[in-house]
Amino acid sequence: QTAYSQAVYNRNKAEGDWQIALGTVAIDMGMRPNQSIQLSDANPEKSAESVVQSVDSMLKSAQETHPALRAARADLDAALANEKSLIAQGRPTLGLVGQYGTSQQSESPGGNQAFIETNRQNQYIGLKLEVPIFEGFSRTYKIRNAQARTDARESALNSAELEVATGVWTSYQQ
Repeated sequence: QTAYSQAVYNRNKAEGDWQIALGTVAIDMGMRPNQSIQLSDANPEKSAESVVQSVDSMLKSAQETHPALRAARADLDAALANEKSLIAQGRPTLGLVGQYGTSQQSESPGGNQAFIETNRQNQYIGLKLEVPIFEGFSRTYKIRNAQARTDARESALNSAELEVATGVWTSYQQ
């Protein structure tokens, strides 16, 4: 009986809300609120499809342009780049090295002999290979820390995407 009474109450309240809405529409149209208004039936299939399409387009637009999402994506890109950099620092490196130099010195062969001016040229070119063998576990710890930061940035991006989607959906429904 209680559920039936609540259902009757809710139905009467909904009918009253409907009449209030019709009266408001009539006033907005310049008519008296008690004047009869006939509303045409909407095609529910077509309107539901257009709602889904418009919400999808708003969500897509928000995903592309929302500042919080752009910032979260930039943070994630920076964390990924830092992680790749730390991993690359542990790999062997090959470099090209070279030097060219000249020097002038005055030399004496000894005793009371005169000084002789000598010019020396020093030049070389070569390849330098650096292979990190073991530097302790600091690099491993740095890489794991960078991976944890990357995971945190991915979580932050996912949270931001959900917040933006929720905001768009809520605003649309309101």
